[in-house]
Amino acid sequence: MEEYIQINLGHLLEEKGENGTNSILSTFSCPVNKDIEDFLKNKAISFSNMGFAKTHLVFLKKDAELDLVGYFAIANKPLEIKGSALSQTMRKKIKNHGAFDPITKRYVVPAILIAQFGKNFNDGNQKQIRGDELMHLTLEKVKSVQSDVGSRFAYVECENKSKLINFYERHGFVKFGERETDRKSESSNRTLVQLLKYIR
Repeated sequence: MEEYIQINLGHLLEEKGENGTNSILSTFSCPVNKDIEDFLKNKAISFSNMGFAKTHLVFLKKDAELDLVGYFAIANKPLEIKGSALSQTMRKKIKNHGAFDPITKRYVVPAILIAQFGKNFNDGNQKQIRGDELMHLTLEKVKSVQSDVGSRFAYVECENKSKLINFYERHGFVKFGERETDRKSESSNRTLVQLLKYIR
């Protein structure tokens, strides 16, 4: 029987130690976005230890074997947003769950940032999970976290590529802004599109 299993990176570290954990992470490959691969291999452990973001590894369990098929990282990060950037319906939701700052003319709302999200292309593992399935698992984890800490919103920042934007919009995210980044590790397209989702 096959099933997807999520393992918090922190729990994996407790069980396997740093060397054993790094051995598992070394099997991850994402040629379509090297930032996703770099984060998991070089930053995820320190971010987890410092409490900046928590990484969740997704494995496909087949009999007694576990194949790493993807991962996502989430962080509790308040969001500042202009009401004018949203539809009337979303503005109403923001007003109900956020506070308006008259100085910046922005709403401040508690939110969960989906900081990283990607599939493992090593040995064809990306074929063992669809992007929609990985996003479903991600949003279920976000809901679980929000049931404990509050918040009704999740957001993402992605490259300004129609395929990526369409993917997130298909899952109920709406665009609310853009952010320029000067990180050298990112692709030549330095504009990140910001998308927000209201979660009941």
